[in-house]
Amino acid sequence: MNHPVTTISYSDIQAYCKWAKVRLPSLVEWGVAARAGSTTDYFFAKTADSISVYGNIWKGIDHLKADSTDGYMYTAPVGSFAPNAWGLYDVYGNVFEFCSGKLKPDESSSIAHARGGSWWCSVHACGFFNSFDIGRVNVHASFSNQGFRVVK
Repeated sequence: MNHPVTTISYSDIQAYCKWAKVRLPSLVEWGVAARAGSTTDYFFAKTADSISVYGNIWKGIDHLKADSTDGYMYTAPVGSFAPNAWGLYDVYGNVFEFCSGKLKPDESSSIAHARGGSWWCSVHACGFFNSFDIGRVNVHASFSNQGFRVVK
């Protein structure tokens, strides 16, 4: 019950948000909240050297060997890592977080965007656990490293 919701598509999340009377943060809102007032690529530093304090990421060299060195094979319970300066947990790692809004040229209704990286990202592959990268995925796709955060 304390893990993030995963394997849910952007389309499913939109239906949930309508039902719960909440919304996804915009791409810009997510970026501002993740940075928590900092101007660096990571809210805690200029480089990802201490990312393990703040985010559940893959620590292995590749994905050929299972990695649970931080105690979690997949997602971690929400709040298992240190928060940013504004008290938000898991902005980096754990699961990619869908956002509202579109980037050019991805204005197609079949593309959604997500931020923050996931437990599957590592310094050797993906590397999206930061305040600037924005991922793209089909609105009907659902994966074990995708989730969401809502605002009211």
